[in-house]
Amino acid sequence: MPEAVVIDAAFDALEVCARVQVAAHTVPPLEGATFHWRSSNSSLLSVDSLGNAIAHAPGSVTISAMWTQDTLLHASHDLSVVSIGPSAVALAGIRNSETGVPVQPSNLRSRVAVLVQLFVYAYFSGEVELLIDGNVLAQAPYPTGCPQRIESVTLPLDAGALAGGSHWLEVRVISEGQVVSRDGLAVTVVNQGRTSSS
Repeated sequence: MPEAVVIDAAFDALEVCARVQVAAHTVPPLEGATFHWRSSNSSLLSVDSLGNAIAHAPGSVTISAMWTQDTLLHASHDLSVVSIGPSAVALAGIRNSETGVPVQPSNLRSRVAVLVQLFVYAYFSGEVELLIDGNVLAQAPYPTGCPQRIESVTLPLDAGALAGGSHWLEVRVISEGQVVSRDGLAVTVVNQGRTSSS
């Protein structure tokens, strides 16, 4: 007759979106022993009847295994679900808003779409901003969700409304009022077929 249950978990932390299978055994070992699994907070980490666990959001959680033949025999394991912040954001290109044709940074004339490439994390609160010469012109929510992946965000820019000449185009990621990543390049706005100094 088993005297205890032990959870076989070689981890104390999981990243959001992680999927793992947790196992348990009785002491002394009982071949074919099965367990009921439970999470103390399924919104942070869920676990099914087979011990398959999915991490959903950052926080502290406890998983428990109860022997199906005697639920008084059980074990628990505390762990943390963690979220890593965004990696570098990058300007991936500029395209004509109507035709989708790529536009050279040295020849901005009308409405364009600025493509921003970034890594999507499952749990991150922030915004992507588009700036010209330090002035914010457009914003978009930072995309989140599983699986974690590389994705592009498109931000509009009306180059025709800008003074002709050289400008600094920048994209940045803001979270809780802090800049966590940025990228930029020099662009030239051409008005009516000629470049003028601003």
